[in-house]
Amino acid sequence: MILALTACTPHHTQTTGTEPPPTLKPTVSTEAESWTPQIISGSRKYSVNDSSVVSISNDTTNRVVPIETAMHYSLAIGPIGDSFSISGTVDSSTVNSQLRIKPQVRDSTKIDEIRGVLTKQGQLRLGSQERLLSCSSTSVSMTSRIYELVIPYPKEQLRIGDKWSDTVSNTNCHGRTPLTQQIIREFQVKQFTTWHEHTAVEVLRQTNIVFAGASSEPNTHLQANGSGSGSATLFMDRKTAVLLESNSQTKSTLIIVTSRGAFPFTQLTSTHITIQ
Repeated sequence: MILALTACTPHHTQTTGTEPPPTLKPTVSTEAESWTPQIISGSRKYSVNDSSVVSISNDTTNRVVPIETAMHYSLAIGPIGDSFSISGTVDSSTVNSQLRIKPQVRDSTKIDEIRGVLTKQGQLRLGSQERLLSCSSTSVSMTSRIYELVIPYPKEQLRIGDKWSDTVSNTNCHGRTPLTQQIIREFQVKQFTTWHEHTAVEVLRQTNIVFAGASSEPNTHLQANGSGSGSATLFMDRKTAVLLESNSQTKSTLIIVTSRGAFPFTQLTSTHITIQ
């Protein structure tokens, strides 16, 4: 299941078909006592690798299917007034799966580039959201990834142990079925460290997800609901607030209700993202 995120409101509460490259163990640094994230303009490229296991149950079979995806994603941020313009592009994407995927006719609403506005605190607002409801696989993955590559920050200085949270409203597609979804994310500063010679901040992220929807296809009577949770470790550049690397694990369960009955889908996904 691929998420397409569309809104984000932060709140502060002080305190593989392609196997991912090996992670360099960070070195803890005690030089910094606090951190004030400052987003800057620039372009960067990311490698994104997902490794998933999907458990499928229907009226004829129960099976477990592995899915491996690899993506190269470009992100560009530029100044615009007192905020930033932001755009994301999928440079390449491959999927290795035993699932039978029906060939799709080219979708005229498919988005080749995601554009939006990023505030100085990393709050992301994307344009043309109504176009995502077509559940084009490319537009969904593009939108999902851009929210994984930038995170919101509070205005205050952050110290080890400090927490802040945001709520994300989004559109998630299960096949051609759009699902409305709400994600609550909590972030916490774990330590000041280094990452491949960059001074960095290690940030922990916890997520809780609830979603529901219905098929928009003609002559299809289908409803869906579900929930999920996840955790991640992020390494952020201490000077630029740029994501350097993230490792995450998520589990989600979706119940599909049709005229034949209710059928559960459970997905476990590990995701590795690293800057190029």
